[in-house]
Formats: sequence, structure tokens, C-alpha cells
Amino acid sequence: MDINLINIVKRYKQNLVLNKVNLTFKEGCLNCIMGPSGVGKTTLINLLMGLEQPDSGEIQGLEDKLIAAVFQEDRLIEHWDAISNVKLVCDKKITVNQIEQEFAKIDLSEYKNKPVHTLSGGMRRRVSIIRAMLHQSNLIIMDEPFKGFDSSLKQKVIEYVKEKTAGKTVIIVTHEIDEVRILQANLILLN
Repeated sequence: MDINLINIVKRYKQNLVLNKVNLTFKEGCLNCIMGPSGVGKTTLINLLMGLEQPDSGEIQGLEDKLIAAVFQEDRLIEHWDAISNVKLVCDKKITVNQIEQEFAKIDLSEYKNKPVHTLSGGMRRRVSIIRAMLHQSNLIIMDEPFKGFDSSLKQKVIEYVKEKTAGKTVIIVTHEIDEVRILQANLILLN
């Protein structure tokens, strides 16, 4: 089922962030949202995840969605190791060995038996991405997931995300047009 935003309005006190926004995210498609800072991209995805409610308007098509997310902040359990953070959201059938294989696909190493707070920002980011990819979901929402990666790692992680999300509805906030191109995503511009 497509996700439809109909006349969405969202304010924070006197600041009008979203004004009568109408959008459709087609089921099974990869979508990128771009726009200048402060235009409401993160607010929009927070509404889609139910973390905030619109002041008016309606969001249709979320009723059957199982949502996985990658936030701007990694939102990991700091004192747990990387494997435990991923296993938390996985189907019980997924083994530690399978998770380690996913880590290897995006050059994640040097993580064993270390709490995630001791990992670099890029390593933590990849743990968050793998956690979202392995969650049993049909809607994946990602807020600037590739930020901070060098160009070769970014390419590898983007290809990994494309592979893992095939057939799922994906919404990615980005500031990089190259990411949209590599992802071969539908582009939605907010202004």
C-alpha cells in the first residue's frame, strides 16, 4: 500500500515547518527527500514514524507497515557490543555468524567484544544501518545514513542498502544528489 500525506501541517510554536504538504511514497520504491536545512525533512520522517503528530492533515497507508529506522544519531545501546545491538531487533533465527557476515559486507571490523561507545562514528553508523537492514520491516526510514563516510565506503554502504531493501518502501533524507543517483531513487524536493 502506498503512503499518502494529505495536507500535512506541522508547527512548533509560531514556526510553521510543514504547510499543506501532499506527497505519495509508492510501495516498494526507494525515495530520497532533499531540501535546505530547516525545511522540515526530519519533521516529516518523524511524522511518518509516529514520533510526532501533524497539527492537521492525514497520513494514510501506515497501518500495515513494520518500520525500521536509522536516525541522525545512532541510537545504539552504548554499553552493549555491536552484535548485541543488532540481535536486539532481529528474528531469533538470525545467528551471530550471519550478523558478522553482514558486518564484513560493509567493511565493519575491529568491533568484537567492545561496547559500541568505544567504536568510531563511522563504525557506529554502520552498526545502525545493519540493524535497520536486518529488522523484519517493510518500511525503512533513514535520516542522512551515509553522512561522514569517505567516497569508497559510501559507495559500498549505498550498494549494500540497495541490495538489502529491494522490494521494500524506503525513505532516505539526504543532502547529497550523488546519493540519490547511486541509489536510483525517486527524488522529492522540499522547499
